[in-house]
Amino acid sequence: MNNTALTCLAKLEREHGVIELFAFGRSTSWIALKNFLFERSVDHLSFPKVQIREFLSLQGLALFLKSLFHYLILIGRRMEGAAFFGAGSGIFDYHGEILDSYLPSALEQRPGLPRPGLHYFLSATRLNAFARYSKYLDIHRVIIFSLLVAPLRGAIYCVLRPCLPILNAKLSANATLASQVLENHGITVSARQILKIHARFAAGYMAYAALLAFVRITESYIVSAYSYSEIVAALKRKGCKVTEIQHGLVGSMHRGYNYAVKSDRLPVPDMVQVYNDFWRNELVEAGFFGQNAIEVGRRLKYVLAEAEAEDARAPYILFSGQGLLKEEIKFIRDFSSTDTKLHLITVPHPIQSPEDVNTLCEAVGNDPRIHVLTRKTCTTERLIMNSVAHVSIFSSCHFDAIHYKGKTFVLDVIDQNIMHHYALLHPGEIALASSAQEMLAKIHA
Repeated sequence: MNNTALTCLAKLEREHGVIELFAFGRSTSWIALKNFLFERSVDHLSFPKVQIREFLSLQGLALFLKSLFHYLILIGRRMEGAAFFGAGSGIFDYHGEILDSYLPSALEQRPGLPRPGLHYFLSATRLNAFARYSKYLDIHRVIIFSLLVAPLRGAIYCVLRPCLPILNAKLSANATLASQVLENHGITVSARQILKIHARFAAGYMAYAALLAFVRITESYIVSAYSYSEIVAALKRKGCKVTEIQHGLVGSMHRGYNYAVKSDRLPVPDMVQVYNDFWRNELVEAGFFGQNAIEVGRRLKYVLAEAEAEDARAPYILFSGQGLLKEEIKFIRDFSSTDTKLHLITVPHPIQSPEDVNTLCEAVGNDPRIHVLTRKTCTTERLIMNSVAHVSIFSSCHFDAIHYKGKTFVLDVIDQNIMHHYALLHPGEIALASSAQEMLAKIHA
C-alpha cells in the first residue's frame, strides 16, 4: 500500500481504536477490512475468487463432494495431527510428480510431498486447474476449504447481515466514523460496504469455527494468513499455535504485516516462516513481529532449481507475469518492436486463466524470439538463474532474481507499485524501466 493509505489505516488503529470498533467474538474483522481497502485502492489489480457458476458446475460439485468425503473421513478417524491450510497456486507438476511448493519441511515426508496423517486443506480460485490433480487430492485426502465452507458461510451471512447492527447498537456509527476518516484521506468507501465486510468476516469466522470444531489439531500452518483471517481467528479460538508460511512479499509496505497497535483480538499468526534473512529483516523493520516470532524456513523451489540442469536455449530475458493482462500484452508487443537478438520468455502467473494465457500467446504473433511458457520443463527459479536478465511488474520473483543474479528489472507501468519502495532502498539491485527499449538499453549499458 502507499504511504498515504498506510498512514490513514494506522491513524484508525491508533487514534480511533478500530480493532475494537469492529470486534466480533474474541476476534476482529479489521484485517479483512484492510484487505478490502487495499483492493479498492489498486484498481489495476484483479483478485480471483471462485465464481458461483464455477461452484455450480459439474467440476465444482465434484470437488465439493470430494472435499466433503475427505472431511468426513478426517473427523471420523478422530486423529490428532498438524493442519496445513495451503494455496492451490502452490500445487505444481514437477516432471510427472505433483508437489506443493508451500508445504513447510516440518510437514513433509520428502520435499514437496505431505507426510501421512497431515490434516491437509487447500484454497482454490481456479477450479479447472485441479482437474489434473485429482489423484493427488485423493491420495492425500485434500479438503478444498474455500469450496467446503462456502454454502455454510453464505447461509450464515444472510442471517447475520441484518442482525449485526441490532446485536451491536454502535456498529453502524462505527462504520460511519471509519468511512469519514477514510474519506478525509482520499479513500472512498461507504459505511454500508464496511458493514458488509464485517458481516462477511463474522460469517466466515463462525463457519470455519464450525468446520474445525471436530478436527483435532496439534499445530497449524497457513499460507497468506491476512487473506484468511477468519481461519486464523477460528484456529486461535481453538487454542492452536498458528505459523504463517511466506508466499510473496512481506514487510513494512504490506498491509498484512503492519499494525500500529498490538491486540489479542487481531487474528494474526504467532510465527511467520520466511525464505531468508532478507525477509526476516524486512519483517523486523515493519515493527509488529518481533525477532522471536520470525524464523527462516526452506524454499522448495530453490532446492529444486539448484539441482536442475541448464536448458539449451538462446540467450533470453525472463518475464514473470503478475496477472496484469493489459500491461503484459503491451510489454510483449513493445519487445517485439525492438531489433534485439535476445529472446523473451514469458511465464504466466498461476492465477491467470487459460483464456488469459491464450491471449498472451496471440499477442506474440509470429515473432520467433518470444515464447509464452504454457507448460514449464523446469522451475521459474531455474529459468531466472539461466537468464540474461529478469523483469516483472511486481513479484516475489524480483527477489529470487536478486538472490541468484544480483539484479532485477521492474516494468514501471502502474502507480502505487510496492516495488518503488524497494527500488529506493536497493537501487543497485532493482532497476526501473518503463519500456522494453529502456530495459534493453540498461542491460547493454
